[in-house]
Amino acid sequence: MEKHTSFKTILGKYIPLIIFSLFIATGHTSAQGWTLDFDFDNGEPGEQVTEFSDASGHTYYDTSVVYAGTNSAQMNIQQGAEGFGFWGGRKQFPSELGEGDELWIRLRTFFPTDFNFNTNLAFLKFLRVHIREDDGTHIGY
Repeated sequence: MEKHTSFKTILGKYIPLIIFSLFIATGHTSAQGWTLDFDFDNGEPGEQVTEFSDASGHTYYDTSVVYAGTNSAQMNIQQGAEGFGFWGGRKQFPSELGEGDELWIRLRTFFPTDFNFNTNLAFLKFLRVHIREDDGTHIGY
């Protein structure tokens, strides 16, 4: 293999490699990451959960089924009810996500074997992420 003698070296490395490395090191800025972590161990069984921003009127601390820790969040809904605004819970992200950002979600759930997933709309929204235009116009979930 022929050694290129037309390139100057700094610390034994070819200058083009150093320039490229500097471009990569200074040309990219990393986004600020954040984590939302709910263990639901902050309340007493039977109390309404406090980890959500709102829309959690029928979500209570519970100890009957727990993955880890002492509590879980139990969400109840009556058959035939829509649940909008009170079943589950809503949480605002610490910062907005933009095009190209990633969102990783991990949930540990328990559904009784006799849970009926049928709905009047033919689907059940278990998890929703609000999507909107840059100006705030609602697009969907």
